[in-house]
Amino acid sequence: MTVPVPSRAPLSGRQQVVLEALCEVYLHTGDGVGSAVIAGRPAVPWSAATVRAELAALCEKGYAYSPHASAARRPTDLGLQIFAERAVPDFAGVAAYRDALVRAASGLTGGRRLRAVANLVSALLGVATAWVERETEGDPVRAVSITPATDRVALVVFDTASGDRFTAVFEAPAAWRGSAWPTALAGGLRWILVGRSLRSGWARAGELLRSARASDDPGVFEPADVRAAAAAATRLCADALSDGAANTFLEGIGRLAARLGEVGADVAAVVAFVEARAALAQTLARVAKSPAAKGHAVRVCVGPPAGPGPCAPLDHVSLLVRAVPADAGDTAGGLFAVLGPSRLDFSRALPLVEYAAQAIASGRDATAA
Repeated sequence: MTVPVPSRAPLSGRQQVVLEALCEVYLHTGDGVGSAVIAGRPAVPWSAATVRAELAALCEKGYAYSPHASAARRPTDLGLQIFAERAVPDFAGVAAYRDALVRAASGLTGGRRLRAVANLVSALLGVATAWVERETEGDPVRAVSITPATDRVALVVFDTASGDRFTAVFEAPAAWRGSAWPTALAGGLRWILVGRSLRSGWARAGELLRSARASDDPGVFEPADVRAAAAAATRLCADALSDGAANTFLEGIGRLAARLGEVGADVAAVVAFVEARAALAQTLARVAKSPAAKGHAVRVCVGPPAGPGPCAPLDHVSLLVRAVPADAGDTAGGLFAVLGPSRLDFSRALPLVEYAAQAIASGRDATAA
């Protein structure tokens, strides 16, 4: 499924100032913010009535909302995204943390260094952290087979050209049971995947599903089983790739879960998505390709990232992603990420992610890949 790009209605200069003030107060207090509070800030030279009108305009444009019947407002994920993109990293304010990260990484190599840095950042920010090692595209699939275990459960096997084998378990929908669905599904999966890697096949299945939703023509798909196979392939490829996701690890899931409750996120859905590591890796890769802000190389996404791929249940979640190149020693290139609530101190988190990337890359100055 494709997550649509949220429309960004243009903001006037006054609305930009009011939105920034709204985000600053909300991030500090966690509560709805009234117009009088915003009007009382030094950077806001307008009356409470004027601010109230601009807050109403921000709500209409999708940058703010009223959590209750009162006039207090909170920024939406889109509003916080705008704020985060313009946030100025407080490098001086977290300089002591940089020294702590250097000490945490000192004398350690490979995975031990990665985990030491990731765990420290997780503890300092009260968030989860992730490391996703860069992967090659992978070998193309040469064969797909399905072995039924019962009338509803089957083992799906993907054999690649290099001889590697990936497996996933598929449970058929109730409407399929009693039919020859394993044969039909195998044919559709072969049509989608053979000759492609699992990762590119995953992307291809997503494209087919988008085409299906956009077209009213039932003859768009040949063979006829491809529509059902495309829906199944998105999950099967993710599950198969998860078997080989040893180079993706997470720290601080409990910290993340505790923080998500503060912002009204669906904690169970977010944790389940994060722990499905292949889907998480693809989502972080998408964020890493977004435009960088000025002054740092950390990519920021508040809410589900737009674009093709798994539909991530990441409402009210912040993702900060930093590419780390491979070094000449033992560190493979990859993505270091912070996963936190939408209510995150971005001015503090951004430099910490930068410093973590440098500590992971053997202490040298890491540049974005």
